[in-house]
Amino acid sequence: MTFMLMEFADKVVLVTGSSGGFGLATAEAFLESGASVMLNGTKPQKLQTALESLKDRFENVEARVADISTRADVEDLIDATQRRFKSIDILVNNAGITQNTPFLEISETQWDGVFDTNLKGSFLTSQAFAKQAIASGRGGKIVNILSGNYLWTRAGSAHYSSSKAALEMLTRSMSLELGPHGINVNGVAPGLMDLARRGGRGPAQAFVDIYVKDVPMGRIGHVEDVTGAVLFMASTQADFITGSTILVDGGYAAGRADLPLAPPPQG
Repeated sequence: MTFMLMEFADKVVLVTGSSGGFGLATAEAFLESGASVMLNGTKPQKLQTALESLKDRFENVEARVADISTRADVEDLIDATQRRFKSIDILVNNAGITQNTPFLEISETQWDGVFDTNLKGSFLTSQAFAKQAIASGRGGKIVNILSGNYLWTRAGSAHYSSSKAALEMLTRSMSLELGPHGINVNGVAPGLMDLARRGGRGPAQAFVDIYVKDVPMGRIGHVEDVTGAVLFMASTQADFITGSTILVDGGYAAGRADLPLAPPPQG
């Protein structure tokens, strides 16, 4: 999808976790709108495949392997992006780990792994991005990819939901301190998405059938529904928005759509 023709023609965008699925779709949307983009992932071959899939149509895209939960890797990622494109205007913190494990079975390793990527990684990349943005005097935009799980949770999601709730608070906290430097910090929180068409794993149909009963719009999200929100938050049209999170979930978090009207009180 094209957000606005050449809306990002002079912008450089770093998208973490963009070797496939939603991250790659987000990178592609920015490229279609004129941006230069640095891809990122932890698996070299998968990242190279993603890069090659875009190089056929776009010249202004590169890729860098980096583990965003490690400060040295983050600093290398920021440096590599600046060397290639001279600046970084927009950071999309998309890298994340999703796990479904019953609370009593979550290991310390699982807990740390989810928080290291979902929260610590976004902290490290945002801090490094902000420092270079302040030094350049250009300001910038940070868009954190959350999840509807920051507002609600489900069984088996204690570590994941907690990490996303913490990331939402980090989004607000960063906006207070970075706003005076011309840096907007916002979040986009998708509901259930169909990633199968983008090389990701689509949700099981049995789960979708149950889930959509509580979605007022009557379906799960398309990738394009969410990339549009990300590009909006990164655009000049969102220059006066910071510390906010957009829910892109078809109304799922608004309440129960399948409950009948409550009967009038008796007596």
